[in-house]
Amino acid sequence: MYWSIFFEGEKLGELSYESLAAFGLFCERHGLNRDVVNSERKLEVYHKKHRDHLILENIIKNDLNKEVYEKLTTILKSSGIDLQADAESPTKISIRAFERTGVTDDSVKVSFPMGSNERLKNLLLQEFNKSKINYEMKEYTSKEGTGEKIIVAWELPAGTKNSQAKEKLITALSRIMIRFHKQSDQNQLFSFMPSEMIKNWLSSVTNPSQKTNVNEVADSQKIQPQKQKEPAKEKVTSLVINKADVFMAYNVIPPKAHKEDKEYLIFAEMIVKNTGTTPLGKPVLCLKVSPANYMQIQGQAIPEKMIDVLATHSSSGGEKGWKYVYSDWQRRIKEKGEYWITPIQEVKIPPNESLTYSFKMFFTEPIEKTEINVSGFAYFNEGKDQFAGNNQISFSF
Repeated sequence: MYWSIFFEGEKLGELSYESLAAFGLFCERHGLNRDVVNSERKLEVYHKKHRDHLILENIIKNDLNKEVYEKLTTILKSSGIDLQADAESPTKISIRAFERTGVTDDSVKVSFPMGSNERLKNLLLQEFNKSKINYEMKEYTSKEGTGEKIIVAWELPAGTKNSQAKEKLITALSRIMIRFHKQSDQNQLFSFMPSEMIKNWLSSVTNPSQKTNVNEVADSQKIQPQKQKEPAKEKVTSLVINKADVFMAYNVIPPKAHKEDKEYLIFAEMIVKNTGTTPLGKPVLCLKVSPANYMQIQGQAIPEKMIDVLATHSSSGGEKGWKYVYSDWQRRIKEKGEYWITPIQEVKIPPNESLTYSFKMFFTEPIEKTEINVSGFAYFNEGKDQFAGNNQISFSF
């Protein structure tokens, strides 16, 4: 007796009654839901629905914004994400794509309400950096009762056709929303797989043409059924996940009340923990100070040309410690506020282990109203894996 297998309402094939229970458990274990309709001998398989987190909002009525919104909606629905508006959803993402006269390059401006979801902010940072999208981020104070709304405004020079930039932005936003919705089941096989690929797989394992009766084949060929060989054991491979948490730990020593210079001293550590399943190699860390000229950082890093003289020597005879990544490191610090460092020796961070960089910072309390921020970023495998910090060091005056 065979049962019909449906995915998202479409019949894909059939499966024997004896295989039904194990097949249903397999689907649930790997990120799909299933319903059994006994009266029709039917098994319905479908994506896990995620509709309680984000709403995609489209309020700008122009052709460009309509195209971006429709493509995003299509991609997300294909990944099993229901974007139906829900008044109970705490967060909205408002997409605002438009052409503007007087601008020469496309740019993305992201506005967050004060105290908004930190994980979503980190995902935006990670994906925009990975996609090499030029962006600005700022916070705003939302009106009471309006909920949390993240505004992604994309400006394109008027009269141009920048399809490459448009597709890059759509892909980055899709990845952000898929990762946010599917955080809880990200390690499951079908979690990030789009509907089309799941349908192809289900069709391949439930195709009626693959049903075979050994005795019928033997009779038609006038031979006796042979003893079936035991199937070869499948090689079990573990899921490879490259992931890291980056965060700052610090202690602030404020200036003494009777001193005039008002100098702050901060002892800090940038900690990078491997939260994935495979070692992370070739780490490069970046500390970014904004504004660039308000704070100085002193750490363990030395210029590469001074390694022979200043580096610590390990018991095996090689050098160890930290060095600046770029030869023009002083210019990058002065102009951009970026401190790029990497270990002198070869380093790999095993899963559940951490790498720590210790440093201290000092600055004089500014006279004018100023906000000073220090952010951390970690890059691995020659920049292929990038992770933004979960927190930052901030001072407001």
